Amino acid sequence: MNSNEIKKRRRARLMKEDPHCCYCGCEVVYYVLKEGEQAPDNFATIEHVNTRIDGLRPKQGTRLLACYKCNHEKGNADHQALGIEELRRRSQGGTY
Repeated sequence: MNSNEIKKRRRARLMKEDPHCCYCGCEVVYYVLKEGEQAPDNFATIEHVNTRIDGLRPKQGTRLLACYKCNHEKGNADHQALGIEELRRRSQGGTY
């Protein structure tokens, strides 16, 4: 089974368990986006409780559903919290 199939199964399981954003509580939707189509704000994304940024992300960890809007806002906030020097270091081959 390839990684795309694993992600599809994981998302389907999470949608069946609770189809709501873990942050704002909105009902999330999932469908295959057409090429070039922008995901709607309530599009179901997989949220990793431990991110690549904090360095604590295990191979097998807690994953939840988050809407596209909340997940991306959280990701942007995580990046901003690192500071410009750390982002530059990491972009030059440092580790996440």
